[in-house]
Formats: sequence, structure tokens, C-alpha cells
Amino acid sequence: NPADQQRAINLHRRALSRNPTFAVSHRGLGILLAGRDRDAAINHAQTALKLEPSDWENANNLGILLAPTDPEETERLFRTAIQQGRRQPEPVYNLVKLLIGQQRYAEAAAILSERLDAAAPADDRWKEGRRLLGLLRKPESATPRPAAETAAPPAPAAR
Repeated sequence: NPADQQRAINLHRRALSRNPTFAVSHRGLGILLAGRDRDAAINHAQTALKLEPSDWENANNLGILLAPTDPEETERLFRTAIQQGRRQPEPVYNLVKLLIGQQRYAEAAAILSERLDAAAPADDRWKEGRRLLGLLRKPESATPRPAAETAAPPAPAAR
């Protein structure tokens, strides 16, 4: 809902007017402004990462914003987010989808397999990863790649 989104933007801006070093509000504005003002979104995401460099969500979200224009930096940011958020599937999925988009299927499968091996079997957050790994392991000639799997990474995960 656009009215709710604008309200959230206003709340984050008000919080930053009181405390310009509040990384969560910079991260929130980066997410909320992504479809409206990409440059401002990137600026807020970069600020969040500078303020809290060890928070995996900051690296992940900046990677998502940079994906269309800077795939090398995007990959570095997703790998950083994976290291920081060891049990979080979101940066893993984002990196895997980036690699699939670059037709680096074997590397994507290896990363996904390694992470799935480390995940708790009952953790439903990895359900999509198990499905995607099954597709990646099929022979290339027998596996058409749906457009959704080769597209740019998804929007940042909501908190």
C-alpha cells in the first residue's frame, strides 16, 4: 500500500533526523526507496553498511540494490552477508540466483549444497533451496531454466 510505504519512509526519516547514525533506519530507507529513488536507496544502504559493517542484512541489501549495475561488487557483498549471517538463507539464495544468471550453475550448486548440508533438516527456510538444488543437479540439456530463476535477485527480505 503506497500510503503505508510513505508513512514508513516518513518514520525512518524522522528517526534519522534525531539520530543520523541509526543504521536500521538507513537500511529501512534503502529498502523502501529502492523502487522510487535508486540513488538515495543505494546511499542509505551504503550508510547502513558503514555504520554496522558486521550486520549481514546491510551487505545483503546493498548487494540487491547494486545487482543491476555492479555484479562483481554484488557477489562480494552477498559472500560477505553469507559469512556474517551463517544460518540465514537469504544471502545464499541471492548469491545462487546471481550465479545462475551468469550461467555459473556448478558453482551455484556447490554453494547451495554446502549450505544445505549445514542447515537443520527441519528448517523450512531452506525448502526453496532444496528445490533449486534439485534443478541445478539435473543435466543441462534436460533442465530448462525458468525466467524466475535466472532473473536478478529478489527484493530484500522483510524483517
